[in-house]
Amino acid sequence: MSLVLALTLAMVVLGLCVQMAILSLQVGALRRHREDSFRVLAFGSVCGVVYTCLESLPYVVTFSTKTWTMIHVAALTFLLPAYILGIAGTVLLFRSYRRLSEQVDEQTGKG
Repeated sequence: MSLVLALTLAMVVLGLCVQMAILSLQVGALRRHREDSFRVLAFGSVCGVVYTCLESLPYVVTFSTKTWTMIHVAALTFLLPAYILGIAGTVLLFRSYRRLSEQVDEQTGKG
């Protein structure tokens, strides 16, 4: 195995580990708070993990060009939803935080 391929595989594995850690934090927050923003973020993270796994297949399995193209197209169908859900979930999380902050301000008389 060449050094470049080994480094590429190491980066893919590291990226997947980070994605799984973020997903576990989002699922944990969803269980604790039942906030829709964490559900949306978790779905976006799942799409990102699927995308990464599909795009990583050629590093471990040899495919024909036609098969690789089909896998690449399938992977891209998960990338756009990952982006959209990530942005939407972040917006929902910020809105939720703002509502909570406003409630605290009202209760403490700062608002």
